[in-house]
Amino acid sequence: MPKFQIITTDGTSYVDGTDRHFEVFGVTETLTDYAEQGDYVVLRYSGGIEDGIPESRIAHVITA
Repeated sequence: MPKFQIITTDGTSYVDGTDRHFEVFGVTETLTDYAEQGDYVVLRYSGGIEDGIPESRIAHVITA
């Protein structure tokens, strides 16, 4: 069962435990955690990649 889901204002959904391919690095990693850092929500992936989303683009953060 997922621990969290983040939904952006454009309808994109990020759910922990799901894989995401990063073309620029040529790797696929699993979303493991998130954190609020200043004006961003930072998504953290299994191999160490972090992806920041501006808080203004976050519609919902759902936690279990």
